[in-house]
Amino acid sequence: MKKLLLIFGVLFSYYSGAQENTANHWYFGINSGISFSTGMAKGILGGQITGLEGCATVGDMSGNLLFYTDGQVIYDCNHEVMQNGEGILGHWSSSQSSIIIKKPGSSTQYYVFTTDAAEHHLVNNWRYSIVDMSLNWGLGAVTEVKNVILEDAVTEKQIAVMHQNNINVWIIGHRWNSNEFVAYEITPEGINSTPVVSAIGVVHQGGYSPNPDYNNWANAAGAMKTNKDGNKIALAIHKMGIYELFNFDKSSGVVSNCRTSQTYENVYGVEFSPDGTKLYATCDIYTTSRLFQFNLSQSNPFSNPVTISMESSHQNQGMQLGPNAKIYVTRYEGEYIAVINDPDSLGYACNYESNAVYLLGETGRRSLPSIFFYKGFEFFTGSEQTISICDGDSIFLQNAWQYNEGDFVDTLNSSQSWDSIVTTHLILIPAPEQPLITEVNGVLYCETTAQNYQWYRNGVPIAGAIAPLYQPFISGNYSVEVYEDNSQCHVFSDEYIFIYLTVEPNLLNQPVILPNPILNSFTVEFEGNCHLFLIDVHGGICYESKHQQGLSQHNVFQLPSGIYILKMINDNFVWHTKIIKE
Repeated sequence: MKKLLLIFGVLFSYYSGAQENTANHWYFGINSGISFSTGMAKGILGGQITGLEGCATVGDMSGNLLFYTDGQVIYDCNHEVMQNGEGILGHWSSSQSSIIIKKPGSSTQYYVFTTDAAEHHLVNNWRYSIVDMSLNWGLGAVTEVKNVILEDAVTEKQIAVMHQNNINVWIIGHRWNSNEFVAYEITPEGINSTPVVSAIGVVHQGGYSPNPDYNNWANAAGAMKTNKDGNKIALAIHKMGIYELFNFDKSSGVVSNCRTSQTYENVYGVEFSPDGTKLYATCDIYTTSRLFQFNLSQSNPFSNPVTISMESSHQNQGMQLGPNAKIYVTRYEGEYIAVINDPDSLGYACNYESNAVYLLGETGRRSLPSIFFYKGFEFFTGSEQTISICDGDSIFLQNAWQYNEGDFVDTLNSSQSWDSIVTTHLILIPAPEQPLITEVNGVLYCETTAQNYQWYRNGVPIAGAIAPLYQPFISGNYSVEVYEDNSQCHVFSDEYIFIYLTVEPNLLNQPVILPNPILNSFTVEFEGNCHLFLIDVHGGICYESKHQQGLSQHNVFQLPSGIYILKMINDNFVWHTKIIKE
């Protein structure tokens, strides 16, 4: 009997197709990568980036990789240098060297915005290039619009926010030696050449470093992030040692309401929780790093920080909110990425995990890819499960009935409106052969050897009928179930139609049973040869012997007290009587 199993019940409804998310593949560090395509962050190989800090990656709406960059070279989905993809004037040591934004209204063109690095004294300014994915047989190419200057010297920080109209996009940077934010509006017609300028917060300038190339430029380093709703901005000013929090107007592009933290050492990474109520930040990134959680619901959002991690080696530095609503945190020069599993939760309940994602022997460095939360972006959850089914059964996974082992990915709609990607590892368990029932002298035998048996009459289990043979006393459709210890694979026989016949011969000399009741043994006197069975009240045969003509003695001391049926049978008759064992 085969079983068809359908999983995923009341809370989720199944649909075919991948989660729409352009951030399923990240490449960063030294040849490191992470894939979210199965719903869980898993290390992947093949990435060509070897830079220290900033990078960006983008996929299509089905989650397939399109291209990625460290700000200097753009690589296609085959990890080859994209056509015209070299000579991009960002810098691999800029905190946010690059960010990729799909051009509003276009199905094939993408802006790649780049920043220069502090140690390069920001000389390459803030620039953009355009990638057209319709070129080079769909692998994409950088067009003639390449390394166009958007703004003179800016810091290493840049972010993108959807406009309030859900069509246009704001690209936001911060001028060097200035307290001015600049927000350029990207429309279907192109980039508005006149930025919205907001003079607020401290002046980004200077910054001591023992490295002469970096000295007096170190405050250009550090990350800037926006929350998912796009109405808040946070940033870190590296050597100045402060974090700043602002409001952002998605309609006007104006930055306002600056709030400033106390001073720390060597601040770097910042990231918002998915619900925007928490801000995570790193500092002391060259010694024993600290990872803070700030509760933005307080009147002073930077008061009472909670230290959720301290790493003395492979320090926490950069952070990025993933498509699965978890925050991923770098471990500098390590083979693992850390994760904040529940970033909306307060304090230690955010569930920081130090060695969460193994990079398959490759090395992470300071930053993770910059991600743009485009129109319609929704987080998803991810989970893994292992399901075992019996060989010969099937289960509905990945929009089909599956009979073979393998890994299957399903996307489900949840009651939270978030999609849930479930990866199922399917294992087949060997099942016993289908049992065969035979009948000999009115006794049913199961021909299949197993550790456990259960007999059924008309589909109902017979209490106590758990032996490989069974003596029926009622006509009906009999079947037997067999299975091994600790196994879920139960196999049923076909039904066997049994008709109970009682033949009472007209014997001159009836069998004589003495004594009855019995204690340990009994004697049979009968002028004929026959088989002799003792059958318990469950129909199980608990004693079997042969009677030769005359007298025979039978030792049954091992049987428990109770009522039994003595059955005697040969080719000419079937006879039975009740025996009581005391």
